[in-house]
Amino acid sequence: ADEVTVVRALRELPPARDGSLGAASPLARLLYAELLQRRVGAEAARAFLGAVSPEASGGDGLIQRVDRRLQARLGTPRAVH
Repeated sequence: ADEVTVVRALRELPPARDGSLGAASPLARLLYAELLQRRVGAEAARAFLGAVSPEASGGDGLIQRVDRRLQARLGTPRAVH
């Protein structure tokens, strides 16, 4: 059921005006990496996050909590600002 919901949500996204997607928000990147870690594995999540600098949380407690949870699952320290 989870996969069906994701596919439906992606199909319902409105098309981008210029045909391209904008950059994902910091929270979206972290949540997608977490999904990859659960569905595919830690290596896939690390590859997705790549060498990109840690996401700036802007003091957002939710982003900080998700980042800490992901750090624990991946075993990689990431400093969120």
